[in-house]
Amino acid sequence: MRAFHSRPGSKFAKKGIDYYNDYLGQSETAISLFFGKENMKKWLNLMSSWQGGKSVSKVAVAINPRPFIMKYPFAPGNEFKKKVTSLMNSLTFYFDIDGMVTGSLKMKENLKRYSLIIIPEDMATGLDKKSYSLYFSYVKKGGKLLIINTSVSTGREDLTQLKDKTEELCGINIKGKNLPGYLSIKSTLSSLALPEKKFWAETSRIEAKKAEVLVKGKYTDTPLLTRYKLGKGEVFFSAIGFNPEIASYFASIVKSAVSLPIVLEESKGMRILEATRKGNKVCIPLWGKGSAKLKIDTALIGLRGKRFQVKDIVTGRIIKDNVSSKTLSSGISVEIKYLNQPYILAIGREKDLEIYQGIYPSEEVFRELGKMERRIENPEVPIIVPSGEGIKVGVYHRSSGAGSIIKVLKKEKMRVFSLPRIDPESLSYPDVVVISNCGSSYKFFNQAIEDIRRFVKNGGGILLLHDAVGYRRHKPAFPEIGKGTTNPKLDTVKVIKEHPVTKGLKKGETFIHGYADHIAIEKGSEGDVLVVDERGYPVVVIGRIGKGKVVLNGMLTGRASKVKGSYVGVDREPTGGELKLLINAVKWLGEKERR
Repeated sequence: MRAFHSRPGSKFAKKGIDYYNDYLGQSETAISLFFGKENMKKWLNLMSSWQGGKSVSKVAVAINPRPFIMKYPFAPGNEFKKKVTSLMNSLTFYFDIDGMVTGSLKMKENLKRYSLIIIPEDMATGLDKKSYSLYFSYVKKGGKLLIINTSVSTGREDLTQLKDKTEELCGINIKGKNLPGYLSIKSTLSSLALPEKKFWAETSRIEAKKAEVLVKGKYTDTPLLTRYKLGKGEVFFSAIGFNPEIASYFASIVKSAVSLPIVLEESKGMRILEATRKGNKVCIPLWGKGSAKLKIDTALIGLRGKRFQVKDIVTGRIIKDNVSSKTLSSGISVEIKYLNQPYILAIGREKDLEIYQGIYPSEEVFRELGKMERRIENPEVPIIVPSGEGIKVGVYHRSSGAGSIIKVLKKEKMRVFSLPRIDPESLSYPDVVVISNCGSSYKFFNQAIEDIRRFVKNGGGILLLHDAVGYRRHKPAFPEIGKGTTNPKLDTVKVIKEHPVTKGLKKGETFIHGYADHIAIEKGSEGDVLVVDERGYPVVVIGRIGKGKVVLNGMLTGRASKVKGSYVGVDREPTGGELKLLINAVKWLGEKERR
């Protein structure tokens, strides 16, 4: 790849420019460890040796995507992260877990693989009749469900013709939602890990018609976790919505309900990815710097034999040799020493693991992997500031729509120039810096955040656009002002406050921006919202840090949809309200405060 992108005529075929380092922002350590023909060959061989294997997880999180999207049409991703992604990520600190799609063609077959299905909030609404019937039959035959703070209903995918099934499946009635607040809980079950302190939660008011109450409010005695026996199986209903703060509580519900083949205890930063059994061996990928006790039930996994070997197949190091099933079920200590270190354990008989001699000589090769290797981007490119008077505005060259932004600001008699890099030296030239979505070059933005903050604290002004407000791979540079939370496909915004940044736009005035979406911003404690979208999400948030000023604008100013509503964009100068916001923001950021 390096040879290809360094060929004559390539845009990267210049001294000091490297495709991996300077364009993708990869460190030399990462390149030497994971890139190149030989490294790729070794990793592909390792992966292919486990192809055809099967997941050993006994628990799956089930989603019902279409009704969920219909319920949250403008920002489904944000709600999905809160109700599903955070749940799955949090539970991987405790045990192996799979995902499952309700209503899939293989749903009946998939249900047979699991002892317990977790249905997150809003994922039991609008089930098709066949899916509901499969869940009902699954429980009757001995399966278990954990339904989290959501009603169960059948109906159309557009959420019409809904028929409530909560009492039939769960043995409880939902009377309504409570206002979110702090909660303390109690239970007579010693197997549940109850939070010692009160915690913030969203809850439902429920009536336990036929179900047994397992957990109550500590001071109110209101039912918060119930168990309903249905046929040979059970349905657990949590009236407490999930949040990562009480992940150990939800994990304990699962562990008390079913036997698990792989469990992490005393985890200090370690998590389990999907474990796979192939033949008489199992592969367990672990990740996250830290340590834990790993418990493995070989019989539940389906491994034959009484004694096994545990090997790190990334390095070939034997962790435990000739170890008994009893010892494995009691737990063995595991540790990942270095940040981003790949750590994959295989458990099987010694002869089955002989083929895994390791890709690297030892874990010490990963020592430098987690350390930030600061790359100076385009060190050979000079910064040329136009002569004359006016605000000096540096537009980061990797910003989406940088060319259009520069053209617009030049018309305003500003001294506008391209910033080929973001570092202390380059930030000494402008009064105001403009950075938009950096695409695949986000690492250069992320590594410069401390420099950017120092620039603002010392009196500089910065305008961050679209993802650069702190969304997706762009880290929040000013979380106290705000950060991105989702990107709704909306293009109409409204001014809600008069300010120099909104000069020429009346309070309550709406306008349409050029691109199909924008980044909705979660306001920080020091932020002030000036513009919102039609759903009420903040789009423009301003604030002050030290002697300087910040404008977070979720619009992709300088780019526009090729066809209205399309994510295919083209560079285009902003117009109307979007243009006014850009010009006003830069002028306000460039004004020196009078003392």
